[in-house]
Amino acid sequence: MANATVGGQPAITKAGAFDASSAKDIQNVLTQGDAVVLMGTTDAIPFPGLVILNSSGADACTLATAVAGPQPQGDDGKTITLLNASAQAHTVTTAANKIANNKHVLTFAATAGSNIELQAWNGLWFPLGPTGAQNGVTIS
Repeated sequence: MANATVGGQPAITKAGAFDASSAKDIQNVLTQGDAVVLMGTTDAIPFPGLVILNSSGADACTLATAVAGPQPQGDDGKTITLLNASAQAHTVTTAANKIANNKHVLTFAATAGSNIELQAWNGLWFPLGPTGAQNGVTIS
């Protein structure tokens, strides 16, 4: 089998060598970040990524305002998936009117599996999926 060449030279001179942190950075970009399990009572929601709410009581979480603008300086396009794994009535609060349509609180049903996905755009969080209750999450 012939090797690929460009101008008579090998097309790939280095297959690449990444240390663990470089490989993790690539993984985070491709998968929208790490899965994070929150087990406190007043947790800050990290993003992007998958966040599992798994505290034994209701967790009154906060979600920072997304920075308007394209990545890497802004947060436009970043997504976060929030999943209730503990069947508690968790809440997530943002600054006033930072969830689309002048909303700022997400209230999870006390049901394991209630979930919502949000996407950042122009400094706001937009719920993805059908309007109204998002898989057991009320937006107010």
